Amino acid sequence: MKMTKKIKVVADNEFTDAHAQHLHQIQMAASDMLETKYKRGQAEHGGSLWATPTAKIVESSLEEATDQLTYLLTMRQQMRIIMELAYEGMKDDSVCALTARENCRTIWYVITGRDDGAKI
Repeated sequence: MKMTKKIKVVADNEFTDAHAQHLHQIQMAASDMLETKYKRGQAEHGGSLWATPTAKIVESSLEEATDQLTYLLTMRQQMRIIMELAYEGMKDDSVCALTARENCRTIWYVITGRDDGAKI
């Protein structure tokens, strides 16, 4: 796979500026999501979460975990479809548009982490 940007090789355990930037992006996104979700929950349910009975929190947590599993399994199905399309696109030599083929290779790499063209 052609990479347009040079990547500096570092030790596996080295914490680089790129790591710090990625961590900061995750922290900001998590903070925004937490605030939005908390406020939405407050508006929907009212009351004080810290005063909610533990048994109710456990049941709500199990419902949320079930939702998360459902979302993850659905996303895995969707990713498999995308991977199949990307694989077909990157292997199709009859396609005249090189950009389309390269885009399929990029999709394949981002989802699978592989640039050897081997089907998963």
